Amino acid sequence: MACRSAGFEPILGHEAPQRSSIAPLIAAGLGVSVVPASLAQVRVPGVT
Repeated sequence: MACRSAGFEPILGHEAPQRSSIAPLIAAGLGVSVVPASLAQVRVPGVT
C-alpha cells in the first residue's frame, strides 16, 4: 500500500523463508528490503 501510494509497485523476485535469510540475498545482489530495526545487528559484508 505504501509503495502504491508513492507511485510504484515493487516486483517480487525472491521471498526469504526466514528473516535471517534476507541479508545474504541482498549481499548476493538479488534485491533490496525494508526490515525491522532489530536486523541492524546482523552484519553481512556488502549490506548496509
